[in-house]
Amino acid sequence: MICPNCLNPNPDGAKFCNECGLPLDSHASRVDLPDPSEPARPVAEVPTASLPRVKSLRTAKHAAATAAASLMDDPISDYPTESIDYAASHAAAFSDGVQSVHGGDDALPYIPDPYDVSHPSATATTQELPSNDSYEQRGAWNVDATLQMPVVFDDPDSGVADSEIYSAPEPGSELTTSRPRRKGLFILLAIIVLAGAIAGVTYFFELWGGIRVPNVVGMNESEALNVLQEKGFSVRSMQVKSDDTEGKVILSDPKSGDRARKGGEVVIHVATPRTIPDVVGKSEEEAKKLLSESGYENVTYQKVKSNDDEGKVLSISPEAGTKVKGATPVTVTVAEPYTVPNVVGMDEQSAIAAVQDAGYYVSIEYDYTEGAPEGQVVSTSPEADSKYPSESTVTIRVTKSRAHELTDIMRGILYDGATAYIGGTSYYIHSVDSIEYAGNDVVNFTVTGQAFTVLDGETVYGSTKTISGSAHFDASNNYTLN
Repeated sequence: MICPNCLNPNPDGAKFCNECGLPLDSHASRVDLPDPSEPARPVAEVPTASLPRVKSLRTAKHAAATAAASLMDDPISDYPTESIDYAASHAAAFSDGVQSVHGGDDALPYIPDPYDVSHPSATATTQELPSNDSYEQRGAWNVDATLQMPVVFDDPDSGVADSEIYSAPEPGSELTTSRPRRKGLFILLAIIVLAGAIAGVTYFFELWGGIRVPNVVGMNESEALNVLQEKGFSVRSMQVKSDDTEGKVILSDPKSGDRARKGGEVVIHVATPRTIPDVVGKSEEEAKKLLSESGYENVTYQKVKSNDDEGKVLSISPEAGTKVKGATPVTVTVAEPYTVPNVVGMDEQSAIAAVQDAGYYVSIEYDYTEGAPEGQVVSTSPEADSKYPSESTVTIRVTKSRAHELTDIMRGILYDGATAYIGGTSYYIHSVDSIEYAGNDVVNFTVTGQAFTVLDGETVYGSTKTISGSAHFDASNNYTLN
């Protein structure tokens, strides 16, 4: 049996071609080589065989190429004209006339039977061959007489490629389809994955990208220095005030796990205990800054009266140099100046007490006026709220009525049982009837009394009578009774 695809002779009853692997269906036509001694038949009479379905376009092209090669291997003169025309027609059809349902080399073609007139494309055409000389020179695969092949489908009914129409009759004999593009993609992907894996492994083993900074947090300073230097880093220590154990590494820069170049510098922060800074004698603002830098935030500032400069730190508790943690309460005493208290409007006695409590001595001056209540403080010297050193004297001015003052003096002169020299006569006062301020430092009075004199050592009293008179005062409150 001759394979209609590649013209390879096969044993009778063979199901597949030994050369191209084309299935030999039961309905496929047998193609026998004609006897070379017989005269060649016209091209139009050359019998054609129905072409079976093939698995893929690549298989079809391979079959066409195989058929052409088989003709090249033997002299043209050994085969009759119809056989040459038949092979060339099939080769041209497979190499140039095959169409695909879906397009591309991977589509599954269908080659209908040339004798199947029911298919719209199954029309065979023939052309006259050129002269024998031209034919013999050009070769059988390039003859002008070709058989027009129909559009190739795996399934002429559905038009859909079916790569599973035929199955291999036995292991190793299945037609295979090479996929160089997909294979190339797989190879490229494998190369990329392998390169990534190599890069990851070499990076992990620190062959590039720097070396990892070891974790030295929690070590003492000397131990951390050894570990980092053995790793290949240069090390610089920085003392940092902390509540942690003294000498303990609390931080590294770069931090552990980061990458850095070999020989690069790593700074380690080493804990040093917090101590109360010496702020006595400094200003309050300076004290606040130093305490904050030392990590102390629980600080209370107390104001106390002092003759030192205002805002000067007088003391600190705990004392300077004491090692305490950052949360420890700290008290700072700051100087506050003495100031004259405001006693204006107070009575005389209350004002005196307030000034003394503020740390001052008191001096009183009276302002004589008849328009203000008697005994009320009207001003101080220095003025109220003035900054004034302690143990200094503050003068308070108190309102005083001249009438009240002079009448009070008169009550001290004229009283029951007293003696007074009035108008050149001495009187024994039995009672004081009235005392009134007349103005201009003059006080009028009326008393009941007896005149008396001393004769030879004896007191002689006259009759009892009412005596009226006046007293004249000077600025020093010296007086004369008339």
